[in-house]
Amino acid sequence: MSKAEQQTSDQDKAVETKMPSKVIKQHVAMALGGGLIPVPYADMAAVTAVQIKMLHALAKMYDVPFKETRAKVVTASLFGSAIPRYLGYSSIGSFLKMIPLVGTFSGSIVMSTFSGASTYALGRVFSEHFASGGNFLDIDPQKVSAFFKEAYEEGKNLAN
Repeated sequence: MSKAEQQTSDQDKAVETKMPSKVIKQHVAMALGGGLIPVPYADMAAVTAVQIKMLHALAKMYDVPFKETRAKVVTASLFGSAIPRYLGYSSIGSFLKMIPLVGTFSGSIVMSTFSGASTYALGRVFSEHFASGGNFLDIDPQKVSAFFKEAYEEGKNLAN
């Protein structure tokens, strides 16, 4: 391979890594906003929609067939196996919004942070999985749960 071909190949790899990161960051921003919706449980619905939209964009980027129902099942399975204790935070955050003023404010902070961090982690897991040739049918939530937790912690730092 010539030096010019090697540089082109390296540039292609750099573009491939930046594109998923850009998609993930855009959807994290939307999820952070969705977590701030003051209506209990409407926030969770909005964030779920953002996450599914992100998975669709990532699947399209990696030329992976996308079915919304399959994406929802895999996402729920991943959340259930990777971060069950954090799922309580989302419910608590949404529930707190029912308490006027203080509850709305604190619930929004909790839910927004959870939403951003979980969206970031979900994007990272699927981006890595798709990049390695995987699809929605062959992801094993048990195998990726450690990476999901690690990415979730990274996402919390970004969300704060």
